[in-house]
Amino acid sequence: MNGLGRWTKVLGVVLVVSLAFNFFLIGWMGARWVYDRHMGPKFSVTRLVHDLPDEQREAVLAVFEESRDNVHEAMDRLRDARHAVSDAMLAEPFDPEAAALALAELRRQSTAMQETMHAALLEAAVNLPPETRVDLGRFATMSRMR
Repeated sequence: MNGLGRWTKVLGVVLVVSLAFNFFLIGWMGARWVYDRHMGPKFSVTRLVHDLPDEQREAVLAVFEESRDNVHEAMDRLRDARHAVSDAMLAEPFDPEAAALALAELRRQSTAMQETMHAALLEAAVNLPPETRVDLGRFATMSRMR
């Protein structure tokens, strides 16, 4: 086996591992977005707004409910892009250009998914007190920092 073929296979393995990690991460984020074990099958943000006055809580939840279809559509497009990368990486003969195009589309759909979620977060955050915006920021980054 020549050096180029070996590196192509190594790159393929690395990309497949990366793809598997991305599947896990987006699945985990999506599950956290849609299901909260303490509050039932609602957005996890319900826990964040639990102590808000009714009017603010309802406004925030309404924003996330309105964005649900957009988030699901973005997740579907992202899943399709991941399948395309997987298909391109497994194709024989391997076509590096097709794989590069599939990876570029995956990056584009990943960014689109983040933009969709961030738009909802921004819309929800507009009229919130600073303490709740901090919690919403933690939710957005899945961070427990601060």
